[in-house]
Amino acid sequence: MPTEIVAAQTKAYLWAFQEELAKASAALKSAMEVRFPDLAMGMALDIGARSPPTR
Repeated sequence: MPTEIVAAQTKAYLWAFQEELAKASAALKSAMEVRFPDLAMGMALDIGARSPPTR
């Protein structure tokens, strides 16, 4: 398969992954707060669960 096609498929996959991660970010933050309630890492979880800007 030509390199350009592989690169385009990889880019599309990564964008789709980021879109799905954004949908799940609230659930991720909630789950981590339940598992580690005493860490008070709300701001770090907000940053970590946030996906980069979409295209």
